[in-house]
Amino acid sequence: MPSIKRKSSDTPIDAIFKKQKNGGRNAKKSNQNGVEAVEEPRALNALQMASDLLHQSSVPAQITGREQEKETISTFIQTSLRNRAAGSMYICGSPGTGKTASLEEIHKFLLGWIKQEKIQPAPKVIKLNGMTFTEPNKVYNKLFEDLGLSKKKKTGTVKDTQTAIVKELCRAKDKQTPMNVVVIDEMDQLMTKDQSVLYQLFEWPSLPNSSLILIGIANSVDMTSSILPYLRTKRCEPILTIYKPYEKEDIARIIQERLSQIKSEQPIIEPLAIEMVARKVSKFSGDVRKALDICRRAIDTVSAEMRNQPTVESMLLDDESMSMHASATAPSAPVGTVTLKHVNNIMASAFGSPHVSTIKSLPLHQQICLCVAVVQFKQSKQLSTAAELYTSYCCLCRRQNLPCVSMADFQDMLQTLSHYSLLSIKQSKDARLRKISLAVNDTDVDFAIGDNRIFRQFLDENLPQSS
Repeated sequence: MPSIKRKSSDTPIDAIFKKQKNGGRNAKKSNQNGVEAVEEPRALNALQMASDLLHQSSVPAQITGREQEKETISTFIQTSLRNRAAGSMYICGSPGTGKTASLEEIHKFLLGWIKQEKIQPAPKVIKLNGMTFTEPNKVYNKLFEDLGLSKKKKTGTVKDTQTAIVKELCRAKDKQTPMNVVVIDEMDQLMTKDQSVLYQLFEWPSLPNSSLILIGIANSVDMTSSILPYLRTKRCEPILTIYKPYEKEDIARIIQERLSQIKSEQPIIEPLAIEMVARKVSKFSGDVRKALDICRRAIDTVSAEMRNQPTVESMLLDDESMSMHASATAPSAPVGTVTLKHVNNIMASAFGSPHVSTIKSLPLHQQICLCVAVVQFKQSKQLSTAAELYTSYCCLCRRQNLPCVSMADFQDMLQTLSHYSLLSIKQSKDARLRKISLAVNDTDVDFAIGDNRIFRQFLDENLPQSS
């Protein structure tokens, strides 16, 4: 796939630094070791920019690496569209290996390619996410709607909906019939005991006159062993593309390329610290989002130190850890630079915590409840009542089209999370007014479930303020 060229014009980051330079605010000063450091306000600005660039929601226009995988996927789609041939592809790999980001980049590239090649009529692109469906069968209703069928008729039974979709996808295929590219992320959420939903989705491209180009994305590599044998017998086996975990060199390069967008007279993160993060994460999971999160949290820690403000992490450290944390601020590097000690503190919390595996094993709504508690604490820094948490929980569930549990069930979830020492509950005569506080490091929550895009939205959400 041809690479996407970046514009040479100044970025918003360049403009900010130019403005500061013109204002004469880039004076230097020396720290206690005589090492020159940029003026603290500018250093804080650089740290904030770095934190934003390392955030998981900040997706670069062109992701680093994965050239072979992107080439395979784009070639499959281009060939299918050019030949007006239906087909399917299954993309799988561990979380944080660039699957979804690759598809986003390919999608943008293909939009330009379609115009250049004058593909007419333009294909219809539909993006779905398995996490948004309360049950696997709901995917049919969403597909029915996105194909534009809801304007013509109402959905009936599941079978009626399936029939209408097949009829639309398998219209007599001529040059006036647009191809339909359907991308389903988190596809493993559509698994059932008999796998009927997945079987049917992958069978549709093989039907006569089908216009469906199906691309499924999932974290589960094992899913292929459960569905491929059957699909192979039906001669509708998808093309398989596997994303392997990132190696340490890849992770380090991704971090460095993001930070390279900031023009600073000193490193934002010491090279040795980046290398240590890359080595640890590649050994643990190969999930680049974990590495970005570690670096971002280390940057936020340095920013808080410069402002003399406590972080959520420092408030939860014991006396011994606090002394280690304080040693990381020793003036062995320029002011505003993340050191090896900073990232080691973050990694010790993230990888050494026994809470991570517990959080990973929680049921969905208990995980959502915990996410809400994390965000509520970050936002207010005060104890929240059970009623306030429930209001925020329901609001976020509705935004993601997820069903809410009752208040009574929510109270039971709070009690369960307290039993696991994830939340702390102060008793009250009125259960709704019980004060709830976070009893676990928010880094543990982020590392346990923050790689899921739905939970990522929860953790990054600004919760509605209670009246």
